Amino acid sequence: MRCKQGKDSKNLEFAIKVRKLCDNFGALFLINDRVDIALACNADGVHLGQNDMDIKSARNILGFSKIIGISASNEWDIKKAIQDGCDYLGIGPVFASTTKKEKVPLGINTLKSLTKDISIPWFAIGGIKRENIPLLKENNICKVAIITDLINSKKPKDKAIMIINSLTDED
Repeated sequence: MRCKQGKDSKNLEFAIKVRKLCDNFGALFLINDRVDIALACNADGVHLGQNDMDIKSARNILGFSKIIGISASNEWDIKKAIQDGCDYLGIGPVFASTTKKEKVPLGINTLKSLTKDISIPWFAIGGIKRENIPLLKENNICKVAIITDLINSKKPKDKAIMIINSLTDED
């Protein structure tokens, strides 16, 4: 859940509702950027960017039972995140992204180079759409994080099903 706008009290209220919904469906629930809201709603963890709280501080607040993911786009940030104890990485943007307009896309070859020796789970992020999943799969990249392609869809549930099917060869 992204809490980029609005009052913290409303974001927390919504996060508690989403937490319950995730519990009902057996889904993990991560909060983007906001360790305080993740703690307050008992989320499963938090996803942090390079300008957010550092991993060690987040771990001190959340404890070792919670998931901490990190966004990274270069070798240094990846190595530091792994050394500091992140649980997974979101690496990108792979393609041009409307949510990260200021970032230059890495492209497939750079993504493959950056991830060849990573031993923890990682996900391709940034500009991922159903249309470019075949290219990702051709390059053995099957774990993705998607925002814009879902939230801009008129039927996000149908779009999510199509994306899942394209990732699992059930087109």
